[in-house]
Amino acid sequence: MRVRVEGPVFELGPRIDAALEEAAERLADDASERWHAFLNASLRTQTPYYVPNLTRERRGPLVEAVHDRGVVYGPWLEGVGSRNKTSRFKGYWAARRAGQAVEATVPVVVGEILDRALGGA
Repeated sequence: MRVRVEGPVFELGPRIDAALEEAAERLADDASERWHAFLNASLRTQTPYYVPNLTRERRGPLVEAVHDRGVVYGPWLEGVGSRNKTSRFKGYWAARRAGQAVEATVPVVVGEILDRALGGA
């Protein structure tokens, strides 16, 4: 027996996959830009080491990571390091604020991209 399946309904899968990949990339770019912006607004003295280490990395299908490449004082700058509990400096919370801002835009961004991708369906 041979079954052949074709038509517009069966073409949706790849279009949805491509749209979701685009959404993941756009959201990761947005998170990276916002993290940079929050840090630039907060840092009194720019060092030539930390900010250039902020990067976006693809870790798999629909998985994008924005991180500081494990810079040792990154948790302290963010405010989640053990030293923040005992010092006056409580952190900039730049990554957290960037993540929360991007999280709030997810439905809109994904909706727009899916609408565009499925517009011809």
